[in-house]
Amino acid sequence: MGNLISPVTRRLIEMALAEDRIGVDYTTLACVPEGVQATGELVAREPLCLCGLEVAREVFSSVDARVRFETPYQDGEWLEGETVFATVGGCLRTVLAAERTALNFLGRMCGVATVSRTWAGELRRAWERLPEGTRSDSPPRLVDTRKTLPGWRELDKYAVRIGGACNHRHDLASGILI
Repeated sequence: MGNLISPVTRRLIEMALAEDRIGVDYTTLACVPEGVQATGELVAREPLCLCGLEVAREVFSSVDARVRFETPYQDGEWLEGETVFATVGGCLRTVLAAERTALNFLGRMCGVATVSRTWAGELRRAWERLPEGTRSDSPPRLVDTRKTLPGWRELDKYAVRIGGACNHRHDLASGILI
């Protein structure tokens, strides 16, 4: 799929971390002693199409390059509920500073990929149920739109592809509609 961490995605991550004011977490500073090391698990609480691992890894790395982000999974894999899909380890203050931002990216991207997979599958099954001779030679494709949140287009379109649907146009210059 190419390198998902483009300059646009990097700016989006930086903006999300800045918005969360990760350096001013008074709760963590008051409750977690400096230098404490910890390992945490990222868990899919319900069935989903996994998407956004590279972005989550980049979020943790942006806060502290020493954070370990490990996963046996790849984007596009279907996970059952209560599946531990990644572990994160390092300085507890750092992990806590980055975890909500990483989870926000994962939540959105897994959501888009899961919905895309669900509807692409429904469309394919409906086509397969059509009587022979009444369906086209190739199955229909579910395509997305360019109507995304500002800054999220690359990630949303990636998640759509991971979910098994197709991208339509990336921007106004990507095709002609009449």
